[in-house]
Amino acid sequence: MYDERLAKTHFWLLFVGINLTFFPQHFLGLAGMPRRYIDYPDAYWQWNFVSSIGAYIAGLATAVFLYTVYEAFARKRVAGANPWAWGRIRSSGRCRRRLRSTSTRRCRASSVTSTDAKRRRIVTRRP
Repeated sequence: MYDERLAKTHFWLLFVGINLTFFPQHFLGLAGMPRRYIDYPDAYWQWNFVSSIGAYIAGLATAVFLYTVYEAFARKRVAGANPWAWGRIRSSGRCRRRLRSTSTRRCRASSVTSTDAKRRRIVTRRP
């Protein structure tokens, strides 16, 4: 299992980095900067600098991601039975039998009460 704090750090660094890389390109295009040139006039250096800083931040986010993958494999934390199904209802044998038959509406649409929760074994794993 991965460290969720590192994963959120990666997300936000990548989000900021990508937006800083590509959003200034709109301003450069509106200012008249030509595309696919080797060298640009000095009038566009500010937005190109902002775009370059964003690319470095996105690169740092990639390094955080690679460290997160390394750390997850190095620590070998055990995940739960199904870490992505928080709050999902596991169907009981009775519902599984009904899913094969024609009367599936009552099993799928039944409300979950406290007695139903015990019978259906609701996964209540909290982070």
